[in-house]
Amino acid sequence: MRWFKSENWILIVQWSFEKAGITLPRTAQEQHEATKKQVEQLLISACKKITVEFLRTL
Repeated sequence: MRWFKSENWILIVQWSFEKAGITLPRTAQEQHEATKKQVEQLLISACKKITVEFLRTL
C-alpha cells in the first residue's frame, strides 16, 4: 500500500513536529547548522553564567 512508504512517514513525522512547534532540519547540512547553533548558544549561556559568578566574587 502506498500509505506505508517511508517518504510518507517522514512527512507525517515532520508535520507532527511542526504542529508541536518543532521544526526538523531536512538535510545533513541543515542538521549540522542547527546543531552548531545550539552548541554556540549553550556555550554563550555557560560563559555568561561563569562571568556573572566570577563578578559576584569580586
